[in-house]
Formats: sequence, C-alpha cells, structure tokens
Amino acid sequence: MFATENELVKDFKKQSKRFLAELFEKTIHRYFYIEEFNSSFGIADIVLGTFRPYLSKRMNRKSVDSNWVASLSAFQKNEKISVEKFMRICGVTRQTALDKLKNYTEAEFAKPIGPDMFQITNEYKTVTETVVSIEAKLKNWQRALRQANRYKKFSHLSFVLLDQRYARPAIRNLEMFRELNIGLITMDANKYDVHYVPERTYLKNSSYYLRVNEAAYTFFRQRFSVC
Repeated sequence: MFATENELVKDFKKQSKRFLAELFEKTIHRYFYIEEFNSSFGIADIVLGTFRPYLSKRMNRKSVDSNWVASLSAFQKNEKISVEKFMRICGVTRQTALDKLKNYTEAEFAKPIGPDMFQITNEYKTVTETVVSIEAKLKNWQRALRQANRYKKFSHLSFVLLDQRYARPAIRNLEMFRELNIGLITMDANKYDVHYVPERTYLKNSSYYLRVNEAAYTFFRQRFSVC
C-alpha cells in the first residue's frame, strides 16, 4: 500500500484528528501535530495531542528555546537571578547566559531589574493535556517497538504505526506490546485500525516532557493564537 514511511505518515496525518477523538472519546477542537520531533532522546515520527483548557487564544508570548525550558522551569516566580548565578547554575558562558535570559524576557517569563540582574515574573506552566508519540515503520515492527519505548519518557501514550500489509508478525506478537505498554496501529488505504491502546502513564516535568510541551505551544501559537 505505502511505498515509503513518509507516505504512511502523510496518510495518517489526514486521520489524526479522528484518531484523537476516538482515542479519548470526545470531540477534539484544538490539537497539535508535530512531525520529526527531536526529543534529544530520539526523533519521533509523529507527536500529537491535546491542550489544557486554560490555554487561551489570547496567549501570544514568544517561544522559549526548547533546550532551555527545563532551566526556566527550575526557577521560582519572583526569584532574582544574576547573570553570574545563571552562568554558575547552567555551566555556560556569560554571552550564553545573557542570550537565554533575554529569551526568557522576550517570552514574558523574566524582566531586567538592574545591571546583569533579572527577576522571574511568571511561572512556567505546561500547556499540554495529553502527549501521544507514534513511531511509523512499513514493516520493521521490532525496531519500531524499541524506538516507541524510548518515547515514553515524554509521552503519556506511545504507539507503533505499521503498514497493514506487513503487520501480521506484529499482531501475532501483540503480547510484547502489552508488556511494554505500547499501542499498535495499522493502516491501509486511508483507514487505520487500533489493535492495542496502552494505559496512560504519569509524566513528571522532565526536560524531555518540557521540550515537547514548548514545541506544542509553538504549534498553538502559530496555528491558533491571536497575532
């Protein structure tokens, strides 16, 4: 059916909103869809999911560098941070510290209060309600399973997506998916079948989750927010 993995991903994208609606058993109004997401722990073919209700269209702050969201979230609201303190905590040069604190300021999380001194003005809050990662392969289900297992570091639910033509070996070994708590989706001619839905896992605000959270916010800002 599919000549390449890209074709498989492209066809699934057309069904992604319906997939989320059926997965969560509710109407989906706003959702994010990211391809080739670099989690710094592997590149996921697809990351999609839903937003928390409090995310408003009026929110239009600039995005934070995804590599520096975890550092931002570690600071408390109203905390004062000198450039030297940032350099010491993060192990970076003075110029890098200035650049990142400037990014925090532009994103409305900090403000300058003196020479080389900043204050955190807003707490970083996650905007994603549920994060779903999907590793797509035409037929190498075992490799896809290994990769999908890694994505559980930043996903509430992780799936493998396969071409229906080559999916029989994976379906025969569905118990392996259950043991690893990874879902299985097969697709053929614009129609997908879900063979196993994993249990939702709890995620801490790890650097991996915060990274995908900011990517989802960037998607929201570009697609939904008021400019």
